[in-house]
Amino acid sequence: MEIGPVAWAAAACIALFGLGILFFSLGWLGGGDVKLIAATSFLLGAPDTLLFLFVMSVIGSALALILIIRKYAARALGRPTPRLDADGSTDHAKVPYAVAVALAAAIVSFIQIQRA
Repeated sequence: MEIGPVAWAAAACIALFGLGILFFSLGWLGGGDVKLIAATSFLLGAPDTLLFLFVMSVIGSALALILIIRKYAARALGRPTPRLDADGSTDHAKVPYAVAVALAAAIVSFIQIQRA
C-alpha cells in the first residue's frame, strides 16, 4: 500500500489552507472560498494542484474583468449601479470566486479522466 500520493495531497491541502487563512485575514478571499480551494486540491491530488490553481486564477481573473466591464458600462450608460448586498453594504468589489473554483475543478477533473 503506497501512502505517498495521499501524503502529498494532504500536504498540498494543508499548505493551501494555511495560505488561504492568510488571504482571508487580509480580506482577499472569503472563508468559504478558502475551504473550497483546500478541499478541491485534496480531491484532485498533489500532481494537479498547480494546474488547478493556474486554471482557477485565469477563470477568476476573467470573471473579475467581466464584472469590472459590466460595472463601468452600466455607469457609462447612466444606469443605477448601487444595490445593497445581503449584509446591507454596497461593496461590489467582491468576485464570486467559488464559480472559478468549481469550473477549474471540473476542467482539471476532465483532464485527469482523459489521461486515465
